[in-house]
Amino acid sequence: MNMDVQISLRGLTKVYPQGATQVNAVDCVSLDVCAGDFIVITGRSGIGKTTLLSLIGRLTEPTAGEILIDGVDLKSLDDGALSNFRARKIGFVFQFASLIPTLSVLENIALPSLFAGQAVDEKRTLELARMVGLGDKWSSYPPQLSGGQRRRVAIARALINRPAILLADEPTGDLDVDTEREVLDLFRAFNRQGMTVILVTHNPSLIAYGKRAFRMEQGTLMPDQGLT
Repeated sequence: MNMDVQISLRGLTKVYPQGATQVNAVDCVSLDVCAGDFIVITGRSGIGKTTLLSLIGRLTEPTAGEILIDGVDLKSLDDGALSNFRARKIGFVFQFASLIPTLSVLENIALPSLFAGQAVDEKRTLELARMVGLGDKWSSYPPQLSGGQRRRVAIARALINRPAILLADEPTGDLDVDTEREVLDLFRAFNRQGMTVILVTHNPSLIAYGKRAFRMEQGTLMPDQGLT
């Protein structure tokens, strides 16, 4: 394997039963992602983009195929080792913020550090809150925030452990245009510092932020010619 390849997918497949038939949500996808890459994957809803991200982060078990990150076959890790690996290596921005309503903004941002068994870096937590435009909301609770503000908390939470890889599922779906630009500029800034970003979106205009673009159709992945 090329030493620069950080994520390697080989024949990755996920099949879901649907009545008497089955649906290939992800259909034999092979892809190499180098460290520091910024990949944007576009496509309509329901064609496998979210499933592909879940497979890369091993939140979903593949039906077939191989996922290697930094040369580690994720299928070789037990649940504890896999959770630790994810906490150290991967930041997730899910389509829904999934914040804990009884924790403050800062406490929600700090959660991955606790899961990884690390001491909470209060300075970095505050810095991230400011970076996503929530410097004046750090003591607020999720029910007190707008949908866009909750999404920004989730983005800061994904970045708290300085992950080598960021997997972002529709990260700007409920943000206004200005905030969307701010968030994507933030992703780009972290990418320039070496963080690998894989972003899925239904919005083809976001491919301008990537270094490589792909389009997903019926579970298969193909290069998107819109990015040169």
